[in-house]
Amino acid sequence: MSGFDNRFAPETSENFAAYLKVAATTLQRDILPELAGASSLAKSNANEVATILWRLNWHLSSLQIKDGLTLKNIGEQEAQFQSAYDEGKNAEQARIDIDEKSLERVIADHLGPDAGQFEITDFQIIPGGRSKLTAFLSQVGCEALPGEFVLRIDWASSVTGTTVKDEFAVLRMVYDAGVTVPEPLFLISEDNPLGFAFIAVTKSAGKPLGDIFQPPKSKKVALNLAREIAKIHAVPVTAYNTIDHLAEIDVTGEQLLGRLQEFEGTLSALESSNFISDEAIRYLRSNIAKIGEKRSLVHGDLGYHNYLIDGKSVGAVLDWELAHIGNPAEDLGYIKADIEQSLEWDEFMTAYKDGGGPNVSELEVEFYQIWSLLRLYCLLIQARKGVVMGMLEDISVVRVCLDSIPRLLQSLSSALVAASSAE
Repeated sequence: MSGFDNRFAPETSENFAAYLKVAATTLQRDILPELAGASSLAKSNANEVATILWRLNWHLSSLQIKDGLTLKNIGEQEAQFQSAYDEGKNAEQARIDIDEKSLERVIADHLGPDAGQFEITDFQIIPGGRSKLTAFLSQVGCEALPGEFVLRIDWASSVTGTTVKDEFAVLRMVYDAGVTVPEPLFLISEDNPLGFAFIAVTKSAGKPLGDIFQPPKSKKVALNLAREIAKIHAVPVTAYNTIDHLAEIDVTGEQLLGRLQEFEGTLSALESSNFISDEAIRYLRSNIAKIGEKRSLVHGDLGYHNYLIDGKSVGAVLDWELAHIGNPAEDLGYIKADIEQSLEWDEFMTAYKDGGGPNVSELEVEFYQIWSLLRLYCLLIQARKGVVMGMLEDISVVRVCLDSIPRLLQSLSSALVAASSAE
């Protein structure tokens, strides 16, 4: 397998061939049909790009042929290229193709008499999201529902393997506890004619501003986040202990050691260890005994991509699928590097504690910052394997593999340097 050294996130010809296949298929299947009204030049150029992507895929795939190309097998390889090119044009949507009338009937049946004259007037799937599909829905005729609301839909190609059915219970709990989240409206399980589960929530004010690598640089937003995270961590134990599926994760020394072994196993199985991940594992193993067994509700994915920001305020905290009982330092470590681009960490922690957040040590935040980055790296290399095996044919997942993995490793490197300086 031919390797490509890009400093610390090595890729292979097999990986690149898979990325190019998804990009070419997306262009042919999803983009070109939408260019019907475009100029002939635009359509021609888009077709040229699709051909280039497929041909690059073919060249990289050829590197994997054990004995190379020969006079005998080159015709076979060219036929395979043409077949892949044709299949790309006719490929089915990677994401769920939702029939609005069928969706309308399923929701009306669920609501029963409260449905009234429920009718969908607009339905739009929103781009983004690598674990669930999100859609905006407008309706008339049903007084039991707002005129506009949001659907969050289970997707077979999710990189997390979670379900909205579990998320709905958590969302109801934190909404009742006063956390700024969309109000949950209803849950419909997958045993319906559409064949997938989905939840409906109210539409919140604001919009996402940035992600875990490029957060908005706003002191006021960061201070508001401190208070919001404090509310999450202050949810009473009596509330989250009522949710059976909400597991305790990565709290005790035994749990942390077990998970660290899982990380090592994943890195080894996928041949994705490097000097950065090796140093992260060494640091974590040497510090596990120093971490206190604190427990609270933990969101598990508190990057800026999961906030709606309304002006300088938090309009909503989104995507609760990774919520669990854990150490509150996990959420704080996850977001620390983002916050430090807007204000001093001590000022953030003062606002957090003033908002009711529990006491956590600097070492615990440092530990879980490195822990969260390594966990994310393991998750992304598993997603990358899914792309290479043809199980995840989604362009947003490919973008994450190519763009986020090296950036994630750079962030992990910076966190390790900071930790060594503090020792």
